[in-house]
Amino acid sequence: MHKNILLSTSYGWNCGDDFIAFGVRNLLDSILPEVNYIIYNRNPDLHKQRTLYNELKIKLEDGRIFKINLDKYINKTNWVWDNSWHIRNNFDNIDYCIFAGTPEWFGKMVSPMVSILSETNLPVIYLGVGGFEGRENLSFENLPESCKSVLRRSKLLTTRDSQAQNLLSKLGSHQLPCPALFSSIKETPRVNNNKLKIALSTQPDLSIQPLSSKGVYDYTLKLFSTLKEEFNCEVVCHYIDEIKEMSHLNIPIRYSYNADDYFKIYNKYDLVITTRVHGAGASASLGVPSFVISHSKRTETVRGFLSELITPNTKINDVVDKIRSFDIHKRSLEIIEHKKKIRDIYIEKLKPIIK
Repeated sequence: MHKNILLSTSYGWNCGDDFIAFGVRNLLDSILPEVNYIIYNRNPDLHKQRTLYNELKIKLEDGRIFKINLDKYINKTNWVWDNSWHIRNNFDNIDYCIFAGTPEWFGKMVSPMVSILSETNLPVIYLGVGGFEGRENLSFENLPESCKSVLRRSKLLTTRDSQAQNLLSKLGSHQLPCPALFSSIKETPRVNNNKLKIALSTQPDLSIQPLSSKGVYDYTLKLFSTLKEEFNCEVVCHYIDEIKEMSHLNIPIRYSYNADDYFKIYNKYDLVITTRVHGAGASASLGVPSFVISHSKRTETVRGFLSELITPNTKINDVVDKIRSFDIHKRSLEIIEHKKKIRDIYIEKLKPIIK
């Protein structure tokens, strides 16, 4: 029988999550001949009302506050119709559950799944889970009991950054690059060109998705404006709102609603300059090197993609000089070799579990 594997990810929101899921699937497809992939969709459109907006407050004429709890309404109307795993499905037909490469591996977004999962013996795997802002002082003991229960019985636990590794090391976790490194099966060595073609990508400071600070965003725009004067540049937008925001740069823009399309898009470039962690991951999976502008704790993840890090206090001219002298061909070959090495490690750890 074909295996049914449940992935905790998001669909139709942040294509970075899609890149992670693609990477996990490519790893598993090389071990199992046929798999049915099911997702638990963490898209905030499906869960924000459940987690944040589940109560109405009405102020009466006499000043009293009348509260209406919306939980019953939400349980019947919100998230129910999405073509993804729901609590009504339970785990009767699931063979493995995998939390794939994100900071959202515990908390309210995944609590419906984790609470039921903690009452089962279903095999669980965490691949490339990460830390996040505000979790620096979090300890394992402070995690929800249901989450700790599932983590303790996990068959494999890998982390993508030091924050998550420090938090979960007592469970025997391994720090390895995020599975987005394997999001594209094929990669192509890049060559050094006289006229580099560069992809520029960032999240604005008012982005609906995880945003950059205003200081980082302003720095990024100055860098992009400088780069377009010397190199063949295009802006790659991951989210629809960015198209209008980035159009004032007068640089050609590429965007797609479909996460699959980004491999064709990023494959056109010799180099990527970005604040987007998983834009760097998808690029690395294609063999494309990247320079990543550091904007948060999440940026540490890109070390697993062999990205060059830029801090927002670096002089713009110094960054441009570094790009001019950067050996793209050498780094591309290093990324491809790194991808093969890390893939072998993942396969070695997954094979005894997934069968």
